[in-house]
Amino acid sequence: MAAQADSIRTNAFAASQARSVVNKANSDRVGREVGALAQAALFTNQIPAFRTAPSVYAERAYLQAFARATATARKYVLLTTNSHDVIQFDLQDKIREDMLDLSIKPK
Repeated sequence: MAAQADSIRTNAFAASQARSVVNKANSDRVGREVGALAQAALFTNQIPAFRTAPSVYAERAYLQAFARATATARKYVLLTTNSHDVIQFDLQDKIREDMLDLSIKPK
């Protein structure tokens, strides 16, 4: 009797594990399908923008990727007058860590 109960419990556990694996696989499949369809739709919508202004499209795509990649970095903008537009990226962090938390004590 105990062996039969153990067999039922083991089989039920195995069936639930199998169902869980199948559900996870189906979930992953649906996620990949939806992602691929969304990416295809995005690409389809990008074609007219690229055809309209290829250089503007490429620059905008580069700057959007750069903004995402450097989202957590500190950025400094230095403005000057009477000069041509020059964009320079220096991606090195040159500020010493011990200087970031300075506190000035009043006299």
